[in-house]
Amino acid sequence: MDTIYRSETAAHGGSIEAVLAGEVDISGLGASELFRVSDDLKGYSIINAQVVWAGLTGTLNGVATIAQSNDGVNFDDTVSTVTIASADGSSTLEKVDFSGKFAAVNFAKIGLTGGTISIVFIAKRK
Repeated sequence: MDTIYRSETAAHGGSIEAVLAGEVDISGLGASELFRVSDDLKGYSIINAQVVWAGLTGTLNGVATIAQSNDGVNFDDTVSTVTIASADGSSTLEKVDFSGKFAAVNFAKIGLTGGTISIVFIAKRK
């Protein structure tokens, strides 16, 4: 079962951080279905996402990407992409000077057949 939650806190001298997180069991995703953690983040300028994966099976070629959108429907990938090529691991993606309204971390399983992907997605105002 996938879970997505959001919180917003003041930290580090009063700057606002939005925290989004989600986890999905890959076996429940369709072959071309994306797992997406997204929110309206207009006004935030730094996007950082940590992608953690565990127990992956199948062809190890999943991809996680930071994407942005102005309408919340059509998302375009940014240059921050990681290819998941091991059964267990983690990687961090970052987008500085974010200028869109909506931000997302998209995960495409491609040849993966099982395991879990967790995404912790933080947005900060400068």
